[in-house]
Amino acid sequence: MNRRRFLKRSALAFSGLAVTGLPGLAHAQATPITIGQSVDLSGPTQSLGRDYFSGAKLCFDVSNAAGGIGGRPLRLLQLDDGGQAARAVANVARLLNQERVDHLFGLTGDACIAAALNSPAFARSDKLLFAPMSGADYAAERVVYLRASYGEEIAAILATLSGAGLKAFTIAHAGTAAGIAARDAAFALLKKRGLGAPDAIALPADPRQMGVAASGILNRRPQAVVILADTIPTALLARELRSRNPGLFVCATSCVDPTALRQIIGAQTATGIVLSRVVPDPLRSAAPSAREFSQAFNRYFDEAPSCANFEGYLAAKLLVNALRKAGPNPDSPRLLAALHSQKTSEPAGWKIDFGSGRRASHFVDTIVIRRNGDTLG
Repeated sequence: MNRRRFLKRSALAFSGLAVTGLPGLAHAQATPITIGQSVDLSGPTQSLGRDYFSGAKLCFDVSNAAGGIGGRPLRLLQLDDGGQAARAVANVARLLNQERVDHLFGLTGDACIAAALNSPAFARSDKLLFAPMSGADYAAERVVYLRASYGEEIAAILATLSGAGLKAFTIAHAGTAAGIAARDAAFALLKKRGLGAPDAIALPADPRQMGVAASGILNRRPQAVVILADTIPTALLARELRSRNPGLFVCATSCVDPTALRQIIGAQTATGIVLSRVVPDPLRSAAPSAREFSQAFNRYFDEAPSCANFEGYLAAKLLVNALRKAGPNPDSPRLLAALHSQKTSEPAGWKIDFGSGRRASHFVDTIVIRRNGDTLG
C-alpha cells in the first residue's frame, strides 16, 4: 500500500468524522483516548503533512492492535487545514469545543501553529499540544516540542558549511514575527557558541519581489545562503538565486518539504540544495527506534519511508508511552508529568529528554538533494 491509498482508507483525513485502521488491525471497544490534529493534507506542502500523519497513524494503529492504552483504543481525529492559518484556527476550535479531544497533536506549518496557539479556543482550554512540527519557540504555554529549534538547525548548517571551507553566509528569513524570532534565536545560539552572527535579510511578503531580493542577496557576495522560511518562499528564492548563480550553496531548514521544493523549481535547480533534518534518516540510521519504525512501515507500505514519516511515528510513539505512564485518566497535567519522565539515548548522538526543557530533542543532521530526488546524508 502507498501513503496516498493509506490516507484514503482513513476517512477522517478528509471528513474529520472517523478513522479506519490498517488492514487486519483489531481495535478495542472501550472508551477511546481521542487525539486531535490539524494538518496540511491538500495545500502546496501537503506531502510533508501527509507523511507526518501516515507515520503517526501507523504507530497508533499498531498500538491499538496490541490492546491500546490499558484496553482503551487511540482515536486520531484529523482535520485538513490546507496550510491556511484561518482553517487551522477553525479546526482547533472544532477539535476542542465539538469533538472534545483529550489532547492536541502534531500541528504543521508555522503560520498555522502560531495562529492556533493564539486562538481563543486554545487559550480557554486546558489541553496540551504535543510535538508541533516547528522549530520556533512560541510564548504559549502547554506546548511540548519534540524537535530541535530553528536556531540549532541553522547552527548545524553553518557548521557543515564552515567545515567545507565556506566563510561568507547570508541568512534570508521570513519577515513575519515567527521568522524574525527564529532569526534572533539562531543569532543568540551562534553567539553562545562563540560564532559571529552572519549577514541577514528579510524576505518580501510579495512573491513577485523575490527576484529583487535575490539580486540584493547576491550583491553581498555570499558563498552560501541559508533560507529560514516555509516551502513556497524557500522555493521561489532558491529558483531566483540559482538562475543568477547556479553554483551558489543554498540551504534550508526542516520546515521545507523536499518533494514540493523539487516540484516547484525542477530537479536540476534543486540538485545540491542542503536541508537540515531533525530526526535521523530511517533508511540509514542504526538507532533501534529507526529500525523498529522501518520494520513496521515496510510491513504495510510498498514505498520508501521519509524523515517526516519517521518523525510522525516517533512523536506518536513517545505520546503512547507517556499515556501509558499517565495512568487510567491521562489528562494534560498527568500526561505532562509522564512526558517529563521520558529519557532515551540512541546511537549517533540522538537523545530524547523531556525533562530538560521545552524541547525533548536537539538532534540536527544535514542532507543534500540529489538529481534523482533522493537525498544523501
